[in-house]
Amino acid sequence: MPIVKLYTNQKVRDSFAVEFSTFLSKLLNKPPFGLFVVIKDQNMMSHDNNGDERVCVLEIKAIKIFNNQDNVGYAKAITDFLSKELNCKQEKVVIDFVDLNPGFVGRHATTVEICEPESK
Repeated sequence: MPIVKLYTNQKVRDSFAVEFSTFLSKLLNKPPFGLFVVIKDQNMMSHDNNGDERVCVLEIKAIKIFNNQDNVGYAKAITDFLSKELNCKQEKVVIDFVDLNPGFVGRHATTVEICEPESK
C-alpha cells in the first residue's frame, strides 16, 4: 500500500496521475488499487537558489518494499520516468523513500498491522 506524494513547480497534464500510478504499480510490483497517489503541481519551489528551473520532489512511503539495495534501481527508474514525463533535469528530481511501520498506518478503521497481519 504505497503512499506517494509528488510535488513540482510546473503544471502536469490531467492524465499524469493515472500514468504515474500505472508506472509505479509495475515498478513496485503492487496492484494499482493499492497505490495512493497525490500530485501537487504548480508549487512555489526552488533548488540551488534557482526558482525558474523545473523541480520535482517525490515522497514515497511503503511497508516492507524499500531497502538500500533496491532503492538504487527504484531511484533510477523513477528519475528516468519523471525527467522524461515532466521535462525536468535528472539532478532536479529528489526522491524520499520511507519505510513505514505497519502499526503506524491506519486503514479500514484500524492499523495495517491488525488488518493485514502478513505486513508485520
